[in-house]
This record gives sequence, structure tokens and C-alpha cells, in this order.
Amino acid sequence: MLLEVVGNIANHSGEPEGHGFLTQFGRVLESVAVIVSLVIIAFGLIVAIYRIVQGFFQARSQNSRTRLDRYQMVRLGLGRYLALALEFQLAADIVATSIEPSWQQLGRLGAVALIRTFLNYFLGREIAEEEETAKAGE
Repeated sequence: MLLEVVGNIANHSGEPEGHGFLTQFGRVLESVAVIVSLVIIAFGLIVAIYRIVQGFFQARSQNSRTRLDRYQMVRLGLGRYLALALEFQLAADIVATSIEPSWQQLGRLGAVALIRTFLNYFLGREIAEEEETAKAGE
């Protein structure tokens, strides 16, 4: 990958000096942000599945309130992973837009940022409400 970036930098003779490097660096940065986001989502899913399976085997000895609490904790944990992954996805979109700032790309970034902001807001609110409910129940 590094050799490809270096090769592409050398081939950008028509661009101002440094521009090719910055474009390639931006694309690498965008890719890293997307990969980190996917890793966070995958890890969150693995943790959630593990907790669900673990809860399934323990469910026989628990009452319905305990099972509901366990379900809520799995949901909240997965929600935290997804919220963090959304932040990395937004960072990747910002980097992509800074590399090629067209009106279409800016409009897309605005729409995606708005959707992700709403998702993060409501997810954060739900997590806070569930944590308050869990603390009140203790």
C-alpha cells in the first residue's frame, strides 16, 4: 500500500507539488477511518452475540425482570459501539469531502452528517435514559 501511494505521488506531475501527496494521504486517512469503524462494529456485534448467548443459557434460572435488564444492557452496549463507529464514519466522510470538494459531495456530506447527528442524539438519549432507569432500580 505504501509503495502504491509513493508511486501515485511520483505520477502526479501535472498537479502542484505536494497536492498529490496530500490527496493520497487523505485517501489513506479516509480508508483508515472506515476500517476502524468496521472493526468497532464487528467487535460490538461479537460482544453483543456473546452476551446474548450467555444470557440464553442463564435465562432458565432468572426471572423475567432480570432477563429484560440483561437485554437492555446488551442493547446499550451495542448502541455505544455503533455510536462510536458512526463518529469514525463521519470523519471518513469529512476527509473524503476535503479531498474532492464538489457541491454534490458537500450536499452528500451535509445529508449524511445530519442523519448521523440525529441517530447519535437519539441513541445517546436512549442510553442515558436506560442508565438512569438501571441506577434507579438498584
